[in-house]
Amino acid sequence: MDMASAAVKDGIKVVVATPHWNKGIYDNRRERILAMTAELRKRLDRSGISLEVYPGSELRLHPRIPHGVHCGRLMTINDGGRYLLVELPSTFVAAKLNAFLFEVQSLGMTPVMAHPERNPLVRYHPE
Repeated sequence: MDMASAAVKDGIKVVVATPHWNKGIYDNRRERILAMTAELRKRLDRSGISLEVYPGSELRLHPRIPHGVHCGRLMTINDGGRYLLVELPSTFVAAKLNAFLFEVQSLGMTPVMAHPERNPLVRYHPE
């Protein structure tokens, strides 16, 4: 609640909650994220904090992400099925990254890389 209040004081009106999903480590699935976002909205309302919160997820790169989104288990930004926030591994670029990105785009989603600057290969060779 303190972070939400500070955001509003800084002029922020809308945020997207993006809990991590990492297969076998952080199992934040769509259903849970929707429920927790609804609960947060209620708490903000009760506290008089006028901050809009939309659901989302930061998905650690995994080849089954497109299937998980298609089946309704994994979350896209604002549950709209359009934007997919993807976190790359920290030390390497996956060999099949281009194929993964192509698959995501062929399904009508736009991949958005979460903090690409953390990956040294992307940082020094963004092409």
